[in-house]
Amino acid sequence: MKNLFIILFSFLVSIYSIGCDSSNSSTNSSDCLFLNQSRGCDGVCSINPLTYDACGVCGGSAVLSGCDNTCGSTLENDACGVCGGEITNESDCLQIQCNLDVCISIQNVDLSTNKLEVWMMNNIPVAGFQFNISGVTIISASEGSAQSNGMSPTIGENIILGFSFSGNSIPPGNSILTHIGFSGYNGSICLSDPVFSNNSGVALSVELGDCFN
Repeated sequence: MKNLFIILFSFLVSIYSIGCDSSNSSTNSSDCLFLNQSRGCDGVCSINPLTYDACGVCGGSAVLSGCDNTCGSTLENDACGVCGGEITNESDCLQIQCNLDVCISIQNVDLSTNKLEVWMMNNIPVAGFQFNISGVTIISASEGSAQSNGMSPTIGENIILGFSFSGNSIPPGNSILTHIGFSGYNGSICLSDPVFSNNSGVALSVELGDCFN
């Protein structure tokens, strides 16, 4: 009887040793008992172990979504093909050709409401930007592709600065970068001193549009 117990004990130890040896199976976790099991993200060994979904949830079913291909995103391309843009009619898209990395211009100046738009055509993603607007005092900067991509612009009297704390960037496109509210129009509004960068912090080449007179 004693010998039978020893034989049975040795057999169980041998099974456990095989199950714990990951070299015997490419799918077996090193600390799971059976060869056909792996340890899931919840720490449980199973034939069908739980894994993390696209949002990092163990056992979840979320997938990357939106035109920016991120977790939980509902962003869509607008009529100009800009992810998160706000243009609904293709006829409203600014048709320009940009031979550099980025082109920005002043558009749709309304002196009755003291508002204008800064349009941007970028051939590569923009992760941060800064530029000056002379001829007016900037009082607000909002909406546009900057805000919809997580860059709420910071303004000074004549400067606009935008970047994302979470590392977002504005995808290539052609749309309104931001809406500007202003005061003190003196007869000419011009863009100057642009500094644009990609996700690696590398400076991008920028072309400026004409002044508004």
